[in-house]
Amino acid sequence: MVRPDSAAVEHVDELGIPFPPMQELDLEYDRSYAALWCVQRHSERPNFTTSLIADIAGVQKAMKAGFEAAAPETPPVRYLIWASSKRNIFNLGGDLIHFVELLEARDRDGMWDYARSCIEICHTNHVNMDLPVITIALAAGDALGGGLESALSSDLIIAERGAQFGFPEILFGLYPGMGAYSLVARRVGARIAERMIFSGRIYSAEDLYEMGLIHTLAEPGEGEQALHDYLKRADKRFHSHRSLFAARRVTNPVSFAEMEEIARRWVDTAMSLGKLELRKMQRLAKAQIARMERDGTAPDGEAAQTTPPARAKAASVHSPRPPRERARSQAEGAPPSAPPSPQITGRDAAPSPQSIKGNAMPKDADHNSGVLSREHDAAVIPVSNAPAQRANGKAEGETGGSVYDLIIDGVAETRAAATLQPGVERLLSEGMSREEYLEFLEQLYHVVWHFCPTMAAAAAHCGEDRRALRYALYHNIDDEKGHETWVLDDIRALGGDVDAVVRGKPAIPVQAMIGYNYYAAERLNPWSVLGMVHVLEEISANYSGRVAKAVAERLGITDGAGFRFLSSHGTMDLHHVAGFRELVNQITDPRDYEAIIDAANVNYALFGALFKHA
Repeated sequence: MVRPDSAAVEHVDELGIPFPPMQELDLEYDRSYAALWCVQRHSERPNFTTSLIADIAGVQKAMKAGFEAAAPETPPVRYLIWASSKRNIFNLGGDLIHFVELLEARDRDGMWDYARSCIEICHTNHVNMDLPVITIALAAGDALGGGLESALSSDLIIAERGAQFGFPEILFGLYPGMGAYSLVARRVGARIAERMIFSGRIYSAEDLYEMGLIHTLAEPGEGEQALHDYLKRADKRFHSHRSLFAARRVTNPVSFAEMEEIARRWVDTAMSLGKLELRKMQRLAKAQIARMERDGTAPDGEAAQTTPPARAKAASVHSPRPPRERARSQAEGAPPSAPPSPQITGRDAAPSPQSIKGNAMPKDADHNSGVLSREHDAAVIPVSNAPAQRANGKAEGETGGSVYDLIIDGVAETRAAATLQPGVERLLSEGMSREEYLEFLEQLYHVVWHFCPTMAAAAAHCGEDRRALRYALYHNIDDEKGHETWVLDDIRALGGDVDAVVRGKPAIPVQAMIGYNYYAAERLNPWSVLGMVHVLEEISANYSGRVAKAVAERLGITDGAGFRFLSSHGTMDLHHVAGFRELVNQITDPRDYEAIIDAANVNYALFGALFKHA
């Protein structure tokens, strides 16, 4: 990406808007599109701290004053963009440390003050401050809980693949009370809103794109380019776009009174939490802070702003660091990349075999830059207004759900419990020592060694009525065979004893997982093997690359030695998602998909042993 001309980026002072000093926001102005960037600094915690809330409220108030003072025909700002300086974090939601302090003190008024301040800024952003602007959330990293609520309050969300989204509050006895139900239900229906909230499931950017909650999906690191592409297309039709977003709010309004009533109930629920839930909040908050400190680099590679709160109070409204990199099109009018075609099984001729479990993608693979597909975001009407389609062709708003939906719902709580625990957050922020990583690889070797034999055992028990499953497993076995040798190569590269690993015996939880998968495939139901496949696919896609990066940084390894397996399995191709969905959506017997759910829940519970070092 290329920086804009220096003349395009100005100090916000020159806007003539009376912005107050900011503690947790960096304000930058791109004159090319009259775009005001509000970049969350997260110098305290990666959450909605009271300082960040106050800054956002200050921006909103100043914007109103600035528009009142400006001439109607020359508004100072057309686009208000919310972003983050942290490379893997947009915002992780409510301030859990603050919650614990208030709840331990039984301070109901304090909880209500926090909740009300949150819904005030969320609703004000939702109605665009009653100003003629378009609001955009650029989520290059994870947006959880209140972080996702804040993004949903904008007119559109631009997200990078690899970012994760969801409402995990159910894990500690709460629910997102600052607009989640209202905002999701208005866009894609109450059924999906309830599924997202009460399951605690963490979704990928691709998932939310398919639902219609994300407007534009970009490749990792290309979010700003995708945003620039949108601005370049939309700016010529700014008034029609802005009016259309306003029409959406007229058609599906979310009133402040509605958000206020939900927030009051949220406070009541919070006040009923016990000591166990508060301890969970504390552990998760500490892990979030550790992760933030680990991920403390801005997207353009510069050090993120970490001005201490005491000094930040006197800081200028604009950051002392250089302006953010703003993307420019590298080829004017270049055609967009085409969306991938769904396939039942994933076997591409090049650059590497595709599988249900993961995508072995070499480092020099040719990624399309910018927007993944312009099929949705090129239209004037945002995708969130169009009915989202499920893999089986039914609209998401219809009664019932696909088999794939039932499986995802059935494993959501166990998945969240296994992957959102503080230990996993610490692993992603701190990595592992060489000894810990070698032990991790030893356990992983045994899991991978038995992956293909377990699928073979399931295929051997598939009759004619399960031909689709049998052939899918054949293809997957062919794609995955020999990958255990990659794990051994990594062990050898780090100086481990390969012969001892091969002769060794896995840890008891890993033995239990392997034994259960054989038992379920051979004695219970062959479809259960997809529970194992689904878990390894999800963990591989969402965590392998991030774990490899964290460990490599801790060990000071820059040439990739010792990370062949994790790095090659760190990206899941969209073909595999479509293939898994199409395969399981052929199921007509509830006993078959229930077997997948049961097996996935067991595998999630036992696979956590591989992260015990975190």
